[in-house]
Amino acid sequence: CQCDREGALSGLAECTQETGQCPCKPHADSRTCGQCQDGFFALKASSYLGCQACGCDMGGSLGSGCDAGTGACRCKKGVSGRSCSSPRQGYYFPGLERLRVELEDGRTPAGDPPRFGFDGAEFANFSGRGYVKMSPLQEVVQVDVELGPSTLDLYVVALSYVSTLDVPVMGRVTVTPRGPQGASARSAVQQEKAVVFAAGMGPGRSITEAIVLRPGSWTLIFEPHNPLKDHSLLLPSAGALAESPVLRQAASDPCSVSPTAAQRAQLCCLRLTLHVAPTAAFNGDPPLCLSKAAIAAPLKVLNAPPPLQQSLYLAVRAPVAGRYSLLLEYASEAESESVQEARVSVRDAGGVQQSLRASVQILPCNYSFLCRAVALDPSGGVASYDLPEQAELHLTGSGLNFLLHKVYLIPVHRFSAALLEPRVHCVSRHGTYSPTGHECLASEFLFPAGSVRLAPTHDSAEKPGVGASGTAAFGPRPQPRNPKTLAEGSSAELALLEGEENQVRMIVRVEKSGRHVFLLHYFQPGQPSVHTKVALKASTWSWHGSFNATFCPHAYGCRGVVAFESQLGVDLREGQEVSITLTNPSGEALWLAYVLAVPEHLFTPSVLREEPVDRSRDFVTVCGAHGF
Repeated sequence: CQCDREGALSGLAECTQETGQCPCKPHADSRTCGQCQDGFFALKASSYLGCQACGCDMGGSLGSGCDAGTGACRCKKGVSGRSCSSPRQGYYFPGLERLRVELEDGRTPAGDPPRFGFDGAEFANFSGRGYVKMSPLQEVVQVDVELGPSTLDLYVVALSYVSTLDVPVMGRVTVTPRGPQGASARSAVQQEKAVVFAAGMGPGRSITEAIVLRPGSWTLIFEPHNPLKDHSLLLPSAGALAESPVLRQAASDPCSVSPTAAQRAQLCCLRLTLHVAPTAAFNGDPPLCLSKAAIAAPLKVLNAPPPLQQSLYLAVRAPVAGRYSLLLEYASEAESESVQEARVSVRDAGGVQQSLRASVQILPCNYSFLCRAVALDPSGGVASYDLPEQAELHLTGSGLNFLLHKVYLIPVHRFSAALLEPRVHCVSRHGTYSPTGHECLASEFLFPAGSVRLAPTHDSAEKPGVGASGTAAFGPRPQPRNPKTLAEGSSAELALLEGEENQVRMIVRVEKSGRHVFLLHYFQPGQPSVHTKVALKASTWSWHGSFNATFCPHAYGCRGVVAFESQLGVDLREGQEVSITLTNPSGEALWLAYVLAVPEHLFTPSVLREEPVDRSRDFVTVCGAHGF
């Protein structure tokens, strides 16, 4: 197999005999797990996820990739630094405002200069000559502006202010065209937006909703009540920025239990491992939980300074005598470069110790999820023990420091490397570990133009019901029992394929001739994989395929491609009525959200992945506090 044990899960040296693929850590790649995925660098044995994110600045870099060894990103002209976040010598980063106007340079409705102050004790760090003072004596200030050519037309107005009042104050910003507007005359209309000034705020910022400003002459009219006002900014609106990939950020770092101040502002990934329980996945051979406790109050704590030897003895009562693998679930606050090794031995009730020498790698794991490791024999394979019904497990090592949550006995023929891999549950923010749930940010997936979505409807009747997308479907009703991993408050309607209701059939009429690729959007949090049969019929033609629904604990589901007889694309003709039937194996569960037929020329791997998170609103909120 030649697996790279630095990049393989738990240091495994075993691969699948069908393809030779080694079990890679989440951010490691290649058949042997010997390199990092694009966007990651520094493959290390001590990293539970394999590699660390490049962290290239989305504005200063040319992409997400970086040097595999140093992590140096490819910077745009005039930008420097490992992550491309600093200007080179002789360059600077300008503010992102389209236009800045000082209100003390404006006028009253009567055309007089406004009353303004310049006391730093009253308004700290004001800009320009000072700040206007809004009061019953001066309720309106207006400023004339000229906007030159620009590719942008949506803006928000950001107001810098100090409020000395005890209650929030409502205000109003009005923009009105002034003089000839040329080709933009049709869109040069007066617009009015409300603005709220927080109580006792100083200095602060208030931001309006989007307004449309085309090149030309405009008058901005400000009518806040009482707050002192310094200046206003015009900048691209949140709506315009949301359409730009520059302000979409892909999260990759694992969520931390104890985040730093810098981490709290960043996005992260919550991950889950495959649930180990007496389910159909193990066909009645349940793994045995030897110790159990919450991470905040672990039952077993191995913590003593080296070179003291540490030992932990656990009495084992196996369900039946047989061959078992050992799986540990743990957390560790050890230093990031450390790899701890716990030696594992087993002896029977008579005190006779088995000759197998095995060990477990304990890696740093200070995440919002628990880590897993399997006991390995000296060659790097999964260690297997001949256990009687009663035995004793012995863990020992020098300088061990980790929190042991659970130890499982797994029948050898039921062990899967999928039990070791933490899959993404959702994108969230760093915070304290909570076993009752997490705050997930909503995920979005691409729907290429011309795609057809087929979803099971509520009407599993004798004839198909036409869905909102123009498709028709019939099959089992969406079950009230949704997967536990489904996002809280999700409105997704899912069809559970399980037991006697393990089949669903959908029908659609083809609108345009061409080759189509069929995708399944599904939820599958309970098995290493579920192999679903797919049958496609169109007129006198039929295709038979399969779909491998791998472990998917994602709160918003996963996507995968259906393979039809060793090909992805299927030729369909305009006007054809096409039926697709999914059949699930007996004893296995799959939640189906919908089937998506994508024109082959529009299909790319990005269609399978969730979209990076839109951070434009965070940009306006956070960066606006620093003047953009």
